[in-house]
Amino acid sequence: MGEFSIPERDHLVGGLLVREALPPLPCSITTPILMVHGVSHGWWAFQKWMHFFAAFGWPSFSMSLRNHEGSYSVPERNYLRLTLEN
Repeated sequence: MGEFSIPERDHLVGGLLVREALPPLPCSITTPILMVHGVSHGWWAFQKWMHFFAAFGWPSFSMSLRNHEGSYSVPERNYLRLTLEN
């Protein structure tokens, strides 16, 4: 695979940072890939994978969850009480 300059842009969705890697060439692939990190990571954990998939035409996104880089924060006492339903 050759080297591509992969453009990125940021979106705020409900206060959460979503980083988008844009395919450098027109492609018929329209199904995006969304990557979501675990504990102690952020959108950046998937940056190389975002560029890899974008280079092959896949629109790729990675997000930072609450209290992670670029996304909104809640007080620690509330953050520690969050569940999947929140």
